[in-house]
Amino acid sequence: MSRIDKHEIRRSIVDVLRFLKRYYQYRDLSSITGIHVTALSRYKQGYIFPNYETALKLYSKLKPLLIKQIRKIIFENKTSEIFRPEILKILAKIILYEIIGLRITKILAFEDTVPLAIATSLQTNIPFVIITTTANTNYESYLTIPIRIGNIYINYYLPRKLINRRDDILFIDIETTEIKNKVLKRIEEAKKIKITKKIILVEELLKT
Repeated sequence: MSRIDKHEIRRSIVDVLRFLKRYYQYRDLSSITGIHVTALSRYKQGYIFPNYETALKLYSKLKPLLIKQIRKIIFENKTSEIFRPEILKILAKIILYEIIGLRITKILAFEDTVPLAIATSLQTNIPFVIITTTANTNYESYLTIPIRIGNIYINYYLPRKLINRRDDILFIDIETTEIKNKVLKRIEEAKKIKITKKIILVEELLKT
């Protein structure tokens, strides 16, 4: 899949509305979006779908509420809440809207973000590739990226055949680190690829 299907954008805003309706009244959502309560109710119930332009408008207006609520759930409880199925589903919706207009052919993530990578792949129909710290060389050929941490080296592995220079890559992560940034830079240099878009969810949740 190269670009996001417009029909998926229209369908996904319904899930966003259903999520937010748990925490807000229709009149609140109507006041924020400028869309009548009756129309919002019909969208939420799945009786009709908004057109593409209306779906984009709705997401733009509702995104601050969405981020605020997810931030509250995660940071006021515990970070592991991010891997609850309903939260993963909504996070994948956020990522979907953030890559509208981009040509993305692969999702790249580290092994600690596998649940989010799977959720995003299912949402966007884009294949994902995982950077790991273990390798099964009986089944795959790997690019090995040794990273020095103190007095030791840790190897990171990327399946060689799953990403090439023709790919347009979306990198997703929960929270970035200096080590992860080094690994990504080495991968870009070794594979002669360029990451089209990076989405670091903690940064997304904190900046709004």
